Amino acid sequence: MNAWLSGFLTDTYRDQLDQGIARSVFNQEDSFVKGITENFKPFKKFTKEDLQFGYKVEFAGVVEKFGDLPITPLLKGMEKSWFDKLKDGFGNLFTNKEGEEASSSSTTA
Repeated sequence: MNAWLSGFLTDTYRDQLDQGIARSVFNQEDSFVKGITENFKPFKKFTKEDLQFGYKVEFAGVVEKFGDLPITPLLKGMEKSWFDKLKDGFGNLFTNKEGEEASSSSTTA
């Protein structure tokens, strides 16, 4: 949090915070949802598809520096690092629409 408050690479630190929290939720989403829906009576009627996760930062100095921050919704994909996204992007270059590896050689009849 102190790095984020420093003002240097603020967006990078915020992205890392989003990524870490999203990873905590989505890497164990099924057990997380099961725990919520089984242990908290108001949530018993909901399914995983009904729930949306988010977080709000409350840390000394944040309000003074950035103002009152809204709840940040957590979306699928936020748990991926820039390297994961880059790797996925390059991986897609070598697959066809069906997800099979693209052939580098062509055959003629």
